[in-house]
Amino acid sequence: MQLAENSKIENCIFRKDIIDAMFRQVNDASAKPYANHHIPGLIHFSDFDMGKNGVAYKDKEFADYHVSSGTYTSWNNGWVYRNDGVDVETCFDSDPQSNDYNVGWTEDTEWIQYTVQIDSSAAYNMDLRYASSSLATPRIRIKSNGSDISGTLMLTSTGGNQTWKTLQAGDLILYKGINQLQVYIDKGGANLGYMRFSLSKKIEDVPLRSLSAETYQETQDIYLTLNKSINPATISSTGFEGNVNGQTVSVSSVKINSLNPQQLIFRLSEELMDGDNIKLNYSGTGIIALDESLLATFTDLQVINNLPVHLAVPGKIEAEAFSYNRRLQLETTTDAGADKTSDIQIQGTSSITKSGFQKAAPIPLMPVLLAKVRLAFLSSSNLIKAEHY
Repeated sequence: MQLAENSKIENCIFRKDIIDAMFRQVNDASAKPYANHHIPGLIHFSDFDMGKNGVAYKDKEFADYHVSSGTYTSWNNGWVYRNDGVDVETCFDSDPQSNDYNVGWTEDTEWIQYTVQIDSSAAYNMDLRYASSSLATPRIRIKSNGSDISGTLMLTSTGGNQTWKTLQAGDLILYKGINQLQVYIDKGGANLGYMRFSLSKKIEDVPLRSLSAETYQETQDIYLTLNKSINPATISSTGFEGNVNGQTVSVSSVKINSLNPQQLIFRLSEELMDGDNIKLNYSGTGIIALDESLLATFTDLQVINNLPVHLAVPGKIEAEAFSYNRRLQLETTTDAGADKTSDIQIQGTSSITKSGFQKAAPIPLMPVLLAKVRLAFLSSSNLIKAEHY
């Protein structure tokens, strides 16, 4: 009888994210809002969009493959509120605007998306509620429709994972209408509670400034994002210079991104490598926004280096030093060989036979035994890129 009582509609909690995953997401790859977000207003980090990993969010552990791998994986490490891949836990923030949940277990390169209705085009102030015990200083950026609007936000240690603090960021420019806000985690380690946006000033009253810069995929291009759209007639390399590993490098070309008028695309006069420490400087007076505001000068703007890791040959390549991994797991190795340089090996999750799937034996620390390895020679160097695919 108790089971029957518990099954009554009034005694059940409607989990719309579960229903959405079971029915809509099977045939629809788009993201849908979980909550009715408005700016100005408050957005709880736990109320991210509904959708698949890579669409509504990106999380490194987002599913459980224990049937094939034999190892159980918790896709939501917090075990509360949501049944998606994002890790949500009970929050003990005494702030009255907390909804009693926070996003946690954040890792590098993860992100979370929120569909938001912006009430008016303007610059906004943002209060970001977070907690962190990490001494490595977690870093995040806020993006709107894929473009940076905040620059790098440094989340310094608050003294504990449930010791909460408010970070204030000013003059984030947002435009009226439906926007997809992404919280991009450059360096993980912080717990995230909420974002609160309030009106600051008119867009034309905000100076034109640089926000962030990063290399683009495997190319030599550097994308510099500004907070406003640029007048293309004013684009020039005059005043720009790069710095690579402490050495000044000239800019060989600069152009506006045809897909994003707030971005400049640079090429430096020297070839960039994955381990390079890259910075940009600007001391000019010629770059102007469409609203005629002048780009403020800047020094030592750190460029996020996204170039893929390259491994030296001749030399040793450990099996776990992959750049791409599909459903292979790491485990401690029992190999005691003289050439061993780490205690990690790759555990295969499954292998395909004519009769179907079966569990495979661990793959030892010998990259030549990996299923597929692709080597690509780089021009003007003695390095190769090894990709497991």
